[in-house]
Amino acid sequence: IRPSGKLRVVWTDLGLKRRGQQVDLIGSTTLELENIGSPILPGKPLGAYRVAIDWRGQDGDLRLSTVSGALILNGSGHFKSGHFDFSGKAEAAPGDEERLANLLSLMGQRRTEGNKNITALEFRQ
Repeated sequence: IRPSGKLRVVWTDLGLKRRGQQVDLIGSTTLELENIGSPILPGKPLGAYRVAIDWRGQDGDLRLSTVSGALILNGSGHFKSGHFDFSGKAEAAPGDEERLANLLSLMGQRRTEGNKNITALEFRQ
């Protein structure tokens, strides 16, 4: 997919604490992704996205949301004990379904939710 765009990292009251061989993070981090594009789909950008992470030591909660754009991404995940789980969905904004169909099929399993076609984004590590 080779994404391109602008990444901005913002944190508030982010603390690092060393515990033996581990480093704990306490606080919040926000990743702002703007004008995200892909050479697979030349032309207008896919969108702008926000990833908010609340850190609690070795664990954290993540929220993905769409700020604007043709590719709508939403979901949430958790960092726990060295593992990452994420569950979300991707869909095309109205009018962009045909243009994004191939990209969405690369991203995950397609399914119908109500009267909409969505792509399930499921990651377990």
